Amino acid sequence: MGRMLRSASALLAPAVLFVVVATSSTPPQSPSEGPIATMGHGAAFGPDGERLPLTPDFLAKALAHYRDGLLSVARDDQRARFEERRALLFDGADWDLPSSLYAEAVLLEWLARELRPLDSGATRGRAVLMRSAIREPDGAPFRPPEGLLARIRGTAADPIPFVEHDGLFDADGNEIEATPEFVEFAQNLYLGVLGAQASEIERARLEHKRDNVFRDADWDPVDRLLAVGALVDWFIDEVNPLDADAMRRKNDLLREALVPDPGSHALPPELEERLSAEELDTTYVTLQVARARYVERCRAAGVPIPPDWGTSAWGTSRGRLTVDFLFQNDPGARVFVYKSTEPEGVCFALPRGEEVISALGIICLGKASSNACFWDNQDETGQAFYIDLDEQVPLAWFAAGPELEGGAGGVCVDCHAGENPFIIHPGTSLGRPVLDDVPLMPDDWHKPLVHPSWPKYEPSTLLDGVESASKCTTCHSRGEEGGRLPSVSGSRNPDWCEKILLEALLQTMPEDAVGDPSYRAHVAALAKACGNFPKIGFDRTVIDFGDVELGESRTESFTISNSGDAEMGVSVRDETLDRIPLLGPAPHWDLELGDHTINRRTSRRAPQVFRPTALGRQNAYVLVVSDDPLNPRQSVLLTGRGVQLRPENVLSALEMAALGIGVLAGLRAFYGLRRRRRSVP
Repeated sequence: MGRMLRSASALLAPAVLFVVVATSSTPPQSPSEGPIATMGHGAAFGPDGERLPLTPDFLAKALAHYRDGLLSVARDDQRARFEERRALLFDGADWDLPSSLYAEAVLLEWLARELRPLDSGATRGRAVLMRSAIREPDGAPFRPPEGLLARIRGTAADPIPFVEHDGLFDADGNEIEATPEFVEFAQNLYLGVLGAQASEIERARLEHKRDNVFRDADWDPVDRLLAVGALVDWFIDEVNPLDADAMRRKNDLLREALVPDPGSHALPPELEERLSAEELDTTYVTLQVARARYVERCRAAGVPIPPDWGTSAWGTSRGRLTVDFLFQNDPGARVFVYKSTEPEGVCFALPRGEEVISALGIICLGKASSNACFWDNQDETGQAFYIDLDEQVPLAWFAAGPELEGGAGGVCVDCHAGENPFIIHPGTSLGRPVLDDVPLMPDDWHKPLVHPSWPKYEPSTLLDGVESASKCTTCHSRGEEGGRLPSVSGSRNPDWCEKILLEALLQTMPEDAVGDPSYRAHVAALAKACGNFPKIGFDRTVIDFGDVELGESRTESFTISNSGDAEMGVSVRDETLDRIPLLGPAPHWDLELGDHTINRRTSRRAPQVFRPTALGRQNAYVLVVSDDPLNPRQSVLLTGRGVQLRPENVLSALEMAALGIGVLAGLRAFYGLRRRRRSVP
């Protein structure tokens, strides 16, 4: 047996393609608001930054939301094409829930490529993430049934059922030897599958291009197959099948098998001229070659190149990431460091997972060049592949740089946006002093080598003119340990505002004095610029319960409000012992304590009960700890007075005796009347 498959089949999902349509060149704006606001390291987060549980019910609702949103801006012919493909997958089939979700995710990817909305990459990334979240009943990654795969690829038998990284595999997991004869067979089959799904006009255009490339020419067998591969590439773009991404990847690997080193083979000038005239690819750049070229681009840009994962060059883990802005209930990623002296720089790898690694991002920084490069454990479909803890994995298996666009990992630079590309947590394994031996800061503002559609952030000057007792810019300025902050805007980079800035202010900043009120003016300026922080408020912070008789109780409430634009967590605690040590926990109060979540623009009542057991003034203190970085701690004073029963509520002994005699006389009269009635004949 050859190498067995460990990651999901590349056959399963389309990815980055651009379809030519006869319409306006302006892409439609699809409704981007939805349940998955952002993505990062293979996880999904909601509008308020909360990590989303990707349950089957959630996936079904989210897929329907994004599908319906795209269809609402589609043309009639695009909706008709969608219905045709939906019928291909579902008509006459009785799929179980995982298979149905998988098919819906494939359709969503296809629709995003077909319409090419402004947020096409983000929508494709969501579809890939949701597809990869589908699980078997035992929790293993879902493998769709062969019947569904056959419908996705157009019902024809596929000569290459699976691909893994740089290999072609048959249905039994054996690696396929891609001889020229096999390449020709596979290319012709894919052209036939595409032709069956194409319109008459598309088929006619293919024949026109094929005739112009091959008419009156006798090309060398390898050159001829490379030219056919260029036609397959073009036809994939033209037809946009459901499995476009997988078919393109297989076509790349077939051409790579013909010419393992493209630099060693030049097309005949006349063939290259004919291909160019028909707007066909003349470079036959495969994914493997593109990744190798990215490595060379990074090396030329003065960026260290990370070693293969799992080799001794990474050393041992520096420890667990105990402060984690994305996965706060996670055991914590392990921190691995690769130091480079030529060029001077550093690479960080943060593998996540206990039994297997499910997420592994790598970022490398060149100190002198200030350039940064990115890798992630995504396969050719954009979803994560899993790595055994002791497994060695070639760097060539990792998606890199521009290839990360549209993948399940999200847009890396939305969070990694500051002076350096890292997110450092002081006092942890990913911060000082543990990392005193590595260069964390570049000589200038870092420049990420990523997809051109990804945003570029500049240094912020927001705090330069803001007076504050203590200043964030003491550390966060050029040449200082913290580096400059990126330009802040809630509309431009909400990820950085919600996941990085807000979480830092609540957990790590300022260093050794989290929540220090002397930084209030600077924190307020940042919060205002972001515009999406929680903002706590109280209807009152002193509650006087007045006089309450011993043995009685009175309930009063205070209201906690969130007038901000982000979800707010609050924790209500008994602070009486801290305020009045000799008293202990509030003995005369029934306090409603606990943790709560208050959505944006909403409020919550917090009822408290005074039940005095002693005379005199009684006080209690309730502490409210919140996610509002400006007011993270607020005390509420509860006060009341225990009093004796009032005289008017106490009956004298004579009154009690008189009351008793009256009741007894009434009872005697009542029962005497009943006896007399019974004696009447």
